[in-house]
Amino acid sequence: MQLISSLNLAQIEYLSRDRFISYHHQLRLILSLGAKVQNILEIGIYNSIFTEIIKQAGYQVQTADIDSNLHPNFILDLTTDFSLPEINLMQSFYFKF
Repeated sequence: MQLISSLNLAQIEYLSRDRFISYHHQLRLILSLGAKVQNILEIGIYNSIFTEIIKQAGYQVQTADIDSNLHPNFILDLTTDFSLPEINLMQSFYFKF
């Protein structure tokens, strides 16, 4: 499996119009849930832009990625059996990008 940090992508190559549209829709969905959600586990973080956006919106964010070079809170390989970290599941929202 090739890790995204090994692809030598320039930020400009990764940050397409479609990616920003995706960020917008994901943020809109999270905000529409209101106080039901306080904690977010973002899976697949690459440059952490979306992480910072949702932190600025007042959410507690934990990150997970297979690529340790990205410094996620949790190393997580979705192609194997795994367990999610211990967080309050009743107030959490999970994203896979």
